[in-house]
Amino acid sequence: MVLTELPSELIQNVFAWLTWKELLACQKVCKLFCTIVQSTTHLQYTIELAVSGYVHGAPDGHASAAELLANLRRHQDAWKDPAIDRAEIIEVEYDSGRPSSGPFTRYEIHDDVLVVLRRKGQLQHTHTFNSLDVMLLNCKNRSFPSWTLDFDREYTGLAFDPAQDLLILRDEGVEQQG
Repeated sequence: MVLTELPSELIQNVFAWLTWKELLACQKVCKLFCTIVQSTTHLQYTIELAVSGYVHGAPDGHASAAELLANLRRHQDAWKDPAIDRAEIIEVEYDSGRPSSGPFTRYEIHDDVLVVLRRKGQLQHTHTFNSLDVMLLNCKNRSFPSWTLDFDREYTGLAFDPAQDLLILRDEGVEQQG
């Protein structure tokens, strides 16, 4: 007896034991196998999941193969054409009337906190800053609370972790005028 003479339901059950690479190879054997693989949702889910680089998570008895495949395709489509559902324009500009708003050297964003490094007054080194403007970006009322930290010395860099309420200022290679 030849495998192609078996009922398609039995062939589907045999194919369910194959890896995604083996399923792709079976599609090339004959039209019957190709049709079975392409028309069986569970087999398509196995192939598309592996090709996308994902692995099946914990077994969920409530989701059918069709639902899993639809969710996977929806997720892949969202990555192909990301839709931004919310955008806010935040002006970061120089205001000569505000002493702490000198031209900024750079900015950093981490965990919905924007930090703008600024130069206030005449500084000894060109790559340093002595003021930080901090703004919280993820606020429900869209008020974007902000504040300014001014320092008596120059710093060359910083690292921060909002989750730990941690700010580290670096002053390597900068000799402070006393």
